[in-house]
Amino acid sequence: MVGLKINQKKTEIMTLNMATPAPVKPEDKILPNTNTFTYLGSVISNEGGAVSDIKSRLIDYRSILT
Repeated sequence: MVGLKINQKKTEIMTLNMATPAPVKPEDKILPNTNTFTYLGSVISNEGGAVSDIKSRLIDYRSILT
């Protein structure tokens, strides 16, 4: 097999606009679904928009100021 190897312990999936997503099964192990994740410091959510990211940044800034 040629290509990338998926680290199944660290990998989660997020689907958008799907009521019942099909399970993703590399090597016969189902990967868990998630609603949010952090990528390069930004919070990404399956609802779209930037509300989750703005809230997390405000919490971070408030903890720095206190």
